Amino acid sequence: RWYINLNGEKTGGSYGLIDDVALNKSGSYAFAHRDKSDASISHLNINKKEKETYTGFADEVYLAPDGKTITLLFNNKQTYINAFGREYGPYYEVSTLFALEGGEFSIVASDRAKKAFTLIINGMEYGPFEQYAYAYLGRGGKFVFVAKKDGKCFINESVAIRGPFEEIA
Repeated sequence: RWYINLNGEKTGGSYGLIDDVALNKSGSYAFAHRDKSDASISHLNINKKEKETYTGFADEVYLAPDGKTITLLFNNKQTYINAFGREYGPYYEVSTLFALEGGEFSIVASDRAKKAFTLIINGMEYGPFEQYAYAYLGRGGKFVFVAKKDGKCFINESVAIRGPFEEIA
């Protein structure tokens, strides 16, 4: 059995499997766990309370300062994302999940062949793209990324899309 120990104290009961744990600056914690008797169901707990139950394996958990979560869920051969109560997917693979303390987040997902990429930034989906590079996320909802679609390159900023360009060095 597994336990959560926070600052030297056991919190809550014991669990069959603990998949991921997240802490935030306010001292709150979130964790995903499964019971060995049914490992196909994941439970998301925030502090000592169960908040969500998902079919599948909760691979990643992010806990924002306001107590909201981003959870990466793997269900058979597909990946889903539950970000602050909104579901995205299915995707074959999620290669990047990045979040800031203010709740800004970015996710990069792809198809099986890695020929189509989707970026989800602060709740907005962009793509699919043939390629992407340089996805940067800033405070206050600002972001920038470079992507290629239909053979042309674009610079996507939080306020504008620049391009098309033949290439970007």
